[in-house]
Amino acid sequence: MKTTHILSNAIMSAAGCYSLTEIAPNDFFNKIHKQREEDPEGFFLTSWIGYRKTAEIIAEKTGWKPPLCGSVAKIEHGDRLLIMQLRDCSPEAGSPGMTAKPHDFNYFEGFYIERKPMPAWGDLMSIDIFEPEGQRFIKDLYLLTGGINLPAIERTRKLLQETPGIGEDWKELHQNYTDLLRMHFDWKGYLRQWEMSRE
Repeated sequence: MKTTHILSNAIMSAAGCYSLTEIAPNDFFNKIHKQREEDPEGFFLTSWIGYRKTAEIIAEKTGWKPPLCGSVAKIEHGDRLLIMQLRDCSPEAGSPGMTAKPHDFNYFEGFYIERKPMPAWGDLMSIDIFEPEGQRFIKDLYLLTGGINLPAIERTRKLLQETPGIGEDWKELHQNYTDLLRMHFDWKGYLRQWEMSRE
């Protein structure tokens, strides 16, 4: 069982890849309650809650009061995060958490991995890159992994889709499109391919 961390803010304490989904308050508290049922000794439940009022809200909703902690959260590959994020943290709102109610928070469930999920180049090209789902997957993965030339990729793909048949123009555009993708997802393979083409 991987560790579940309870946090009072979406502070990313480790370099890596995070996936966060906003959930309903009841779902948030139910997930804590279920975790406590499955792990009553708390071996896989760590609290990083820093404010007493936040801990009191969790206790009121779940029957378990998380211990207060002033340290930076330490998370590991595969861990789950349950996050309460106070909506109003402005100075006018006073000390965070002192007068907060459950409806004053946004609630998230997240997961953390150390490395971005990068498929091998051959696996990536095995999907239908012209289907909407395939295009969406490539776009999301490209942005997630720090791609900066998305306009050029989308422009080339648009030209490719508008080119009739599979003639020389289409083949050239297709090569340009896959080259742009490979330069990002598999730059070492792209360089090897470029060097071989010059021999």
